[in-house]
Amino acid sequence: MTRPKLPLMVLILVTMLAVPAMAFDPPAGGDALPMLSSPVSMAGGASVAATESPSADVVNPAASGVVQRTTFDASYLALAGLGSESGLGHALNLGVAVPKAYGVWTGQLGLIHSPFDALSWGTLFTGRVGMAKDLTAELLVGASLDTTLGSKDGFGWGLAADIGAQGSLGQLGFMNDFRWGAAFRNLGKAYSAQGVTGISGSKPAGSFDSPFTPVFGASADLLEAEKAGVVLGASLDLGFPTFQNAVLTTGLTLSWKDRLFVRTGWDFNLQEALKGVDQGLVPSFGIGGNFSLKQAPADTGNQGFQGSGVRPAVAAYQLPGGVWAFGTGASLALGPLDREAPAITVDYPATPFEAYYISPNGDGVQDTVVLPLHIDDKRYVQRYKLKIFDETGYLVRTMTDAETRPDAVGFKGFLARLRYVKKDVSIPTQLVWDGKADNGQQVVDGLHTILIEAADDNGYTAATDKFGVMVDTVAPKVEIAGPPGSDGNIFSPDGDGNKDTLTITQTGSVEDLWVAEVLDAAGSLMRRWEFKATAPAQLVWDGKNDEGQNVP
Repeated sequence: MTRPKLPLMVLILVTMLAVPAMAFDPPAGGDALPMLSSPVSMAGGASVAATESPSADVVNPAASGVVQRTTFDASYLALAGLGSESGLGHALNLGVAVPKAYGVWTGQLGLIHSPFDALSWGTLFTGRVGMAKDLTAELLVGASLDTTLGSKDGFGWGLAADIGAQGSLGQLGFMNDFRWGAAFRNLGKAYSAQGVTGISGSKPAGSFDSPFTPVFGASADLLEAEKAGVVLGASLDLGFPTFQNAVLTTGLTLSWKDRLFVRTGWDFNLQEALKGVDQGLVPSFGIGGNFSLKQAPADTGNQGFQGSGVRPAVAAYQLPGGVWAFGTGASLALGPLDREAPAITVDYPATPFEAYYISPNGDGVQDTVVLPLHIDDKRYVQRYKLKIFDETGYLVRTMTDAETRPDAVGFKGFLARLRYVKKDVSIPTQLVWDGKADNGQQVVDGLHTILIEAADDNGYTAATDKFGVMVDTVAPKVEIAGPPGSDGNIFSPDGDGNKDTLTITQTGSVEDLWVAEVLDAAGSLMRRWEFKATAPAQLVWDGKNDEGQNVP
């Protein structure tokens, strides 16, 4: 086993010694600030396993790792004193997620103002910038840099980093769409200011929301009525602020056809309970929707906002001291989501027959079939494949290329995945088949079918119509003979019953088309016969041309 390098060991030791020594005395509700990032987070518990980008990035910077459309989020929350204190505070949030080939940029700006003694936060301005990335289809990672500026009785500031990860396990026991999440929040200097009162009653309070806070959580669909389109999902999170507290957060979401959502959540702060803080402990609740703006036909050019996804929400959440947060907001994902398979354009060669003929014998004449190719997709073409089947349907040849990400095994693989930039697979301008099988041997003569497939990074696949190719390496054979005798080729079609016709005997191989022609001395065509899908048959010529007239 490789031992950690000395600087890493020192960092771990310093962290282990420094974190417990920190004065842990945040203000009431200080560790609930992430809840106020949006009505969705406020109503449903702000889980580190949530994916409602970009607001969920405030809790876990990996949440936007699968975002494919530029997404904006905005919300306003009113803080109303409905207990022993009256008054009105505010919380305003603006967020954005911008997908790029190398990852997803995220950002957030926020303003919180609390005039309440029970929530002695003062006025805070928050800002964050982050990057999320999908290392695999099942693993997301992210990091962000957060800053807080504000004042109560004096100016205060904070600057810290968050790191996080999310994963998907699919079905786990009776649970569907099981997701896990983990985040290590506020790695640095958390915000603090003069005049803020801690949960112990002392001033100034300790930093908030609490620095060096690991959070672990999971979410899953518990019940599903498929025909009705109703799904009941749940989340459960456990955080350890500064390793000196425990915060339990739960959430339930009842959805209908992914269009309508009813959410409720509940959280419990152990240290606030031990210090006698009035947490209220009334579950939060909210409703939300999900719909797409009407999409214009593709041939109208600029789509603008048409096809964009809109997710509005309203919610209510009880904070300590009888203060309630009531808010509304919405996210807007620009443009339609790509649910279309790649478009494959292939120019099959023209042929008058039911199949295109090749004779791969190396003589330079129709040794190959050439297929000009173009594949296009709104995102990234991840794979293309040409398949060739014989007459029995057996796959004899495959030509393919696929976009491959670096292996995620080990630390080097992890770094390689972080640096990886998504791109289209290299698609040739044409595909050429030379009549060989995958083992390099010539295929047997006969009818073969060609099929071209393509897939994008969303898993949508497309396939062309089948195209027939006849492999024929054996030259046609024919033998021809006229009537016997020295004068056998002489006849007089004058209707006197004596030598009025000329009989020509033909034998040969079965081919798609045989053509027999009678030419005059100048090479001009006088009579023509065709034999399709058979051997050449015996001919009896009556001396007439194709129009039924006697030839000279």
